[in-house]
Amino acid sequence: MYSSIRGRNRDRVIRQILLFTGQANKDYHSDVTVKGFSIINPPLWSINVQNGTDMWFDHMYVNATAVDAPAGVNWVQNTDGFDTLSSSNILLSNFVYQGGTFLCIK
Repeated sequence: MYSSIRGRNRDRVIRQILLFTGQANKDYHSDVTVKGFSIINPPLWSINVQNGTDMWFDHMYVNATAVDAPAGVNWVQNTDGFDTLSSSNILLSNFVYQGGTFLCIK
């Protein structure tokens, strides 16, 4: 994935692999379980939860390393593993992340 976005406007790439979003104070995602999911070479953020509550992510694997990056660089910038925004009661268990920033709470 690194080579396919290198030198291009990265804002045109779909940002998240998994995206859970609801309208603030209206449509919260709740009582969600995601188990046994893998993401390899995400273009940017891997998982983004917005306006979620009571969510469990178990046995997740994300590898955001780049096999064809320039010498001395083995990750792609801005490949957060897990992002949250206006969310509560989010549980991560057995989550393996290889890359830049693992968790971003916003």
